[in-house]
Amino acid sequence: MQGQGRRPYPYHQENPYRCRIGRWQYRLCRCSARPEPALAPGSLCHIGARLGADVPFCIRGGTARGTGIGEILKKLPSLPDWPVLIVHPHIAVHTGRAYSLFDSQPVRSPVDINAQEEAVRAGLLERVTSALGNTFEELVIPDVPEISRFKQLLRKEGLKPLMSGSGPTLFALVPPSLKHHEVAGRLRQLAGDADIFTSTLVTGD
Repeated sequence: MQGQGRRPYPYHQENPYRCRIGRWQYRLCRCSARPEPALAPGSLCHIGARLGADVPFCIRGGTARGTGIGEILKKLPSLPDWPVLIVHPHIAVHTGRAYSLFDSQPVRSPVDINAQEEAVRAGLLERVTSALGNTFEELVIPDVPEISRFKQLLRKEGLKPLMSGSGPTLFALVPPSLKHHEVAGRLRQLAGDADIFTSTLVTGD
């Protein structure tokens, strides 16, 4: 399940080749945001999928379910503008290593994507957080156990954290009963070697 909103693809400055790819992804997303884009969104998505599976989603925006390698998108209703807490540990997780683990080990806890879609359509935070899942967690966290400490810190705050992609970044939707800025402040004092951010889900296209 992919998220919400339209975000320009960030540059990657560590590797010149990846940086160039990032610039093209960014330009495609910027083209799609123009009032009268030169190419239709479908054409932009077709070009973008050759650069990265996430690019069509960045072009389309909104809330969607991705199939294929993530480039085939099914539009879903927008979720409310719930607060989101983001924790980025200062830990390196190499994407190649994560996918190597994925290819070499059986998945013990498959994620129910249909349940995720139903939860999004219901628009209820508790259902959404209960349905969320990430196969990479059972593969990457044993390989990079430091991530567990940050998950425990988030759980102690009453949140249901999930790793984003192949990690190490974690996120958690914050229920209305909690003040997300206060939670972020406490985590900044405890986490130490991590960056803590707050945001909200972006609704609409």
